[in-house]
Amino acid sequence: MSQTSVPRARDIPRISYTITEAIAATGIGRSTLFALIRDDRVKSVRIGRRRLILADSLRAFVEGASHVDA
Repeated sequence: MSQTSVPRARDIPRISYTITEAIAATGIGRSTLFALIRDDRVKSVRIGRRRLILADSLRAFVEGASHVDA
């Protein structure tokens, strides 16, 4: 019999962040992050009462902002 290995969480690329994780990852303040979500500049999804920030959207925003400031 062959055993299948289950990938560990740290080996799986993140597709979303909690609000707290997104703030920590970017240094953006909480109110600024919510303003970006409201203005549709950063995408998020609600699952039940939880809001998750889409990692690709957050990454694209930060990369785009760095090009403007450069």
